[in-house]
Amino acid sequence: MDLKKYKSELESVYENSAWIAKQLIEESGDLLNLGIEKIASKMAEIVNNSTNEKKLTLIRCHPKLEGNVCRHKLTKFSEEEQKHAGLEKSSTDEASAMEKLNDLYISKFNFPFVICVSNLDPPRIIQSMEIRIKNSSEQEQSIAISEIHKIAKLRLAKILK
Repeated sequence: MDLKKYKSELESVYENSAWIAKQLIEESGDLLNLGIEKIASKMAEIVNNSTNEKKLTLIRCHPKLEGNVCRHKLTKFSEEEQKHAGLEKSSTDEASAMEKLNDLYISKFNFPFVICVSNLDPPRIIQSMEIRIKNSSEQEQSIAISEIHKIAKLRLAKILK
């Protein structure tokens, strides 16, 4: 992969947040020789060391997890991830439960529910939403950032395969 395409791909790892990849590129020099673990670690460090406001903005860049009808434009990665989790094939009851839980979640925390949907199906996503809605805002922000790092690492693996 040529360096220009590689840099462009890295910018898509964190949902609508190219600033993370741009900072990585500024700080890291020869990215082509870094492995997935090193790149994932460096990108996570950039996020973790960013301001609380930047972290909240990053969380808010993530789409709502929706059932069988997606009402929002998704990035290529998000579309693939939600499709793989079976969200587009969720039952009417599952879609309704997700919509209600999303509304409650956003009302309580002022950011969307974020979870790495890899190896999850709609019932497990709903169960996670029901559990996590009881958390404090600080707990949820921390969990969301952790989940975003998991998502980013899986995306990096797809890019660098």
